[in-house]
Amino acid sequence: MSIQAELKAHETSAESLARGVSLDQLDIGDIRRFSEGSHIPLFARLRREHPVHFCADSPFGPYWSITRATDIKAINADHRRFSSRHNVIIGDIPESFRFPAFMVSDPPDHGKWRRVVAPGFSKAALSELEQSCRRHIGSLLAGLPLGKPVDWVQDVSAKLTSWMIGALFDLDEQQVAALIEWSNLLIDFEAENPTHSRYQSRQDQLANFDAFLRRVSLERRDDPTARDLLSLLSQRPYGNELLDDIDHFMGTVSLIVGAGETTRSAASAIVVAINRYPEAWERLREEPGLVPNAVQEVIRWQTPLAHMRRTATEDVEFHGAHIRRGDRVVLWYCSGNRDESLFRNGDDFDVIRVNARNHISYGHGIHRCIGRHAAEMQLRVLLEAMLKRFEHVNLLSLPKRTMSNYFAGYSTISVGLL
Repeated sequence: MSIQAELKAHETSAESLARGVSLDQLDIGDIRRFSEGSHIPLFARLRREHPVHFCADSPFGPYWSITRATDIKAINADHRRFSSRHNVIIGDIPESFRFPAFMVSDPPDHGKWRRVVAPGFSKAALSELEQSCRRHIGSLLAGLPLGKPVDWVQDVSAKLTSWMIGALFDLDEQQVAALIEWSNLLIDFEAENPTHSRYQSRQDQLANFDAFLRRVSLERRDDPTARDLLSLLSQRPYGNELLDDIDHFMGTVSLIVGAGETTRSAASAIVVAINRYPEAWERLREEPGLVPNAVQEVIRWQTPLAHMRRTATEDVEFHGAHIRRGDRVVLWYCSGNRDESLFRNGDDFDVIRVNARNHISYGHGIHRCIGRHAAEMQLRVLLEAMLKRFEHVNLLSLPKRTMSNYFAGYSTISVGLL
């Protein structure tokens, strides 16, 4: 059986399983559904049959699921009644494990922090990085062996993400590795009850993170020519209180580092898409001018961040559903991006899709992803380089998905290069 046939068979099996699931008892956030890919047909059923769905019992507690694109946009735009403050993932984070960042805040704090880092993600700033990105990706792909198995996730996607973090923060390879480790610690928690030893170990490591940021902030705050993100944060114009607000600084840095995971997921999804839809690869080889649109389609089709959560600040009547103050409201971007009312044959990967850019992978409204231009640039340069260097990037086995309902990407993708 060809790999394309295997991928189709896997989809058919997931669709068959989804038809037998009772929506009344459905916990769509079950991470096992995402690891096996069965969430996709289940979201299709929710959009058709139960677009505002309540799960009364789950490991995360009770929550509402919003699955249609227009409803997701409406709630994203209503930060007064649906707040991002403190938490944007489906489960609750222990208070002692929380760190502030603009992603988990509402106006006016959200805008204040966002404006500080925005210049580092401008199109002008990223155009300066593009040539360096081309050289890095060219060297990365040139070093891959032909005719031997390659793990695309670890050998390409992860290395591309690490390089970009280093470029954005002006850090060397060793510093990037430490920053990624610290940032992972910041979001690594047990939802129920972290043990004392685990908590203490985490706090010791975060103390190192604290010391690193304090040192760098003192080194870079007096250099007005520096445009890297750590310098921008150190030189923020609305006060000189950085060292008194180190938690916010750590949270914002970790947010930006963690956002790299979304690029990693999309860079990995390219390989899955062109094997599931080989005609797309051939079309791109014939018409490389379609690459920018193909990048938007990858971001839509994959949806690197599967969901964002809001918390109701008051009782709300929404399409007949009685959402109570304090309720979790989960916006499933991965569902909205396949909404049939917006994307015809939304489960298909189509490099000539005329409205691919209308995806909601970046969010909507004030929380629209600040790093979207960086992600698009990396993916465009990567896909262009792939088309020039390889006749094809063939899957050798079914890809393995991550065990996550948030970073819904891939952990392993074994490929052979021609």
